[in-house]
Amino acid sequence: MSTSTLRRTNIKTKGIILALAITTAVVLPQLFHALGMISGTGNMLGSTFLPMYIPVILAAFIGGPVVGLICGVVSPFISYAISGMPSVGIMPFMVVELATLGIVGGLLLKANMPIIVKLLITQIAGIAVRALVVFVVVYGFESQTVQMSSAFTTFTVALPGIVLQLVLIPLIMFRIKGLKNLHE
Repeated sequence: MSTSTLRRTNIKTKGIILALAITTAVVLPQLFHALGMISGTGNMLGSTFLPMYIPVILAAFIGGPVVGLICGVVSPFISYAISGMPSVGIMPFMVVELATLGIVGGLLLKANMPIIVKLLITQIAGIAVRALVVFVVVYGFESQTVQMSSAFTTFTVALPGIVLQLVLIPLIMFRIKGLKNLHE
């Protein structure tokens, strides 16, 4: 197979990964929000379980930093256009965090370390960058609408989602690796 054919196949594969990840990142939160409406918890399930984060991280771990970045930036906007979620007030913070998850996860794609370590590094980077952005908004722009405590509150509310990522993503990656090895 020539290099140009291999490159076209690789771009096509990454395009498919990106399309699937964005679709999942838009649909999955809607399911959580629907369950929240049925259960009476409203949008809390989305804030707690972070359903959009899972496809973004998977896209990065499978497709690399560009795929992860695009998925992380585009998914919230498409979701907002369709459902009005995430809210305008949360959107910039979420986009920055998801973009960070996409870039860092993608950069770790070929790193020789266990998937759980890659995931922890990716999660810590996302949380740290979001907190940094909150800090800049609060102290740099002297925002009265955003509080520094919101970074901590967001983290504590999302702990179940972080744990869900730590359980699901390694399992999914293990399954994908097993399927890939089966076809080689």
